[in-house]
Amino acid sequence: MSLFDNLNLQQQQAVKHTASPLMVIAGAGSGKTRVITSKICYMIQALGIKPEASSGDTIRNLAVTTHTTSQKRAENNGKSYV
Repeated sequence: MSLFDNLNLQQQQAVKHTASPLMVIAGAGSGKTRVITSKICYMIQALGIKPEASSGDTIRNLAVTTHTTSQKRAENNGKSYV
C-alpha cells in the first residue's frame, strides 16, 4: 500500500510540499489529520528526516474559541494573557 493511496490530489500535493511551512485548513472530516500524519511519514521515508526531528500539530475550533474567550477575559480584567 502506497502512502498516497488514501489521499486525493490536493492532499497528495500538500503531503509533497516541502518548500516552506504548510498550514492545512479544511472542513470537518476532510482528512486534515491524515494529511499531517502522511506528510510526517513522507518526510521520514522520502526525505530522510529523523522522526525525533518532526512534529505535527492540530487544533480544534473549540480550542480556538476557548483561547480567544480566555484572552478577552484577561484583557478586560487588566491582566496579560500568554
